Amino acid sequence: MLKIKNLIVNYGHVNAVKNISFDINKGEIVSILGANGAGKTSTLYGILKLVKEKRKLYFKENDISKENTQKLVKRGLILCPENRRIFPGLNVEENLKMGSFIRGDEKIIWKKCIIFFQF
Repeated sequence: MLKIKNLIVNYGHVNAVKNISFDINKGEIVSILGANGAGKTSTLYGILKLVKEKRKLYFKENDISKENTQKLVKRGLILCPENRRIFPGLNVEENLKMGSFIRGDEKIIWKKCIIFFQF
């Protein structure tokens, strides 16, 4: 369903993510584990083009590498950020629905989207 190939994320001269690749198949739950500063958040941000990145991205067999963040969200790639980046007055479900707002189809968000959770 989602294929990431050769993801690289740099912050200036600091290499945060070094050429990683992985696939996420339909129905899978995937976790990225590591110590502070290991590149977990940078990986998610690189997938969604929230930071300067270099990578190939395929979603449902389509090459979407050049699409901007807004188009990626419309396709169903949604990030639910951690603590200080959420809406504090909303619960978890309501924060997730905010991620689906641009899609305009919150009733089917749970069935058609890949949601990246940050903890």
